[in-house]
Parts: sequence; C-alpha cells; structure tokens
Amino acid sequence: MWAATSPGGISGRVDAIWNWTQGKVETAVADPQLRRAENVLDAWYERHGAYPDEATFSDSDPQYALPIGVRVELCSARAVVLSGVTGRGRVSRLLVDGERVGDVDGAAPCPIDLERPSPWV
Repeated sequence: MWAATSPGGISGRVDAIWNWTQGKVETAVADPQLRRAENVLDAWYERHGAYPDEATFSDSDPQYALPIGVRVELCSARAVVLSGVTGRGRVSRLLVDGERVGDVDGAAPCPIDLERPSPWV
C-alpha cells in the first residue's frame, strides 16, 4: 500500500530502491581502500595539525602506509583529495582539516576555494 501512494507508484519505489542498492554495490569496490587512506591521513592530520607535503610524507613508516590503488593529491596543509576506482568509474573524496567533505564521481583536482570546494558543494 505504501509503495502505491509514493511518487511514481510501485514502479517508482522499486526503481528508487534498485538505484540506491546499485550505487552501494558500485562504490563498495573502492570504499575500503578510500576509507583506509582517509584513516591514515586523518591520523597524520591529528598528530601534526596539518596534512603532509610530499617531501615529509613517506610510506617508510608502516603507520602511514597508503593502500594500493588509491591516488592521493596533497593539495595543501588543510586539504587532500583521494581517488579510487569503483564499479561505475573513478570517485574522488575530499578531506579538509581532518574531516571528510564528501565524494564526487570522476577524478576531481584539488579545489581552489576550501570554503566552497567545487565540485563538492
């Protein structure tokens, strides 16, 4: 009964559930690696109060080893873009000041404006 009264009726409700489920499955491939990279960089940020630059960040310390398959773009002391491959293509995750801003589809570069980071806003 509830599906029949929702927008699009039963068909619309089934399509919405299918699309939501498909999106979860497609992002599941990259999410563990992105999450691990996010955890590593969050630990660095928490310890040092800033994200590393390429000269100071090294995989030589196992505590800060990044997973294979995740691209890391160290934008500034305040921001990092992580990207990995999912079932629907590449996804980019923005971290600012030790917090996840969000994910966008595709390979997104470092944002210019951290207050309104495009394309994450």
